[in-house]
Amino acid sequence: MTENLDSRALRNTDCYAQRFMKPGLYPYALVPAGGAGGNGEHPYVVEVVEKSGREDRDMHQTSVSVRFVKERHGECCDERYSDPGRFVPDQERVTVEAGDMVVWNSPDAATRPFAVEGQKEFFGSTALTNECGYTHVFTTPGEHTYVDALGSGLKGVVRVADPQVKDRDGLRAWQSRLGEGTLVMINEGRPEPAEVDIMLGQTVFFAVVTGPGVTITAAGLHS
Repeated sequence: MTENLDSRALRNTDCYAQRFMKPGLYPYALVPAGGAGGNGEHPYVVEVVEKSGREDRDMHQTSVSVRFVKERHGECCDERYSDPGRFVPDQERVTVEAGDMVVWNSPDAATRPFAVEGQKEFFGSTALTNECGYTHVFTTPGEHTYVDALGSGLKGVVRVADPQVKDRDGLRAWQSRLGEGTLVMINEGRPEPAEVDIMLGQTVFFAVVTGPGVTITAAGLHS
């Protein structure tokens, strides 16, 4: 089975994170994965204000929960109609300070993957550029090779071990490891480390520091 690993199509096992370094307004849209249904509008906003207090203030993280809604159904003019649905954030406008990070996740996206589409070039989940990240919870054991679907040559491997839980102590040991994340830093299309070993159910955080815009996509899904 191929792991649903694809930063272009965010599911409930994924998060997209973007750090905003400069004050300003950053409009964005939530669109179905692949862009189908997008109308070119960017109705939601991340407002970034100047830092308050110390310059060395730690980065703060703001979470945006995304849900899938349908608002219309019934009959009109002897024809049945229905709302195809859309993704909406729990906050239409979030305010953060320069240097802070915003993270998007949707518990409703198991079968309806979505993407974050920013108005600015650097801001969007379909091409990870600078100061951003993508997290994925691995739910399939085995060796998973990932590549950049945009062709940068990025390539890495995540090996996922089945915990083989046989007793209560083994279950507790596995559960204690689920909270441990693994970090992969990506600079100019080069992952470090290029190969990681984790347990089933653990999360890998792919942090893109600099780059031309890449995806993290399972080799079997590359198209």
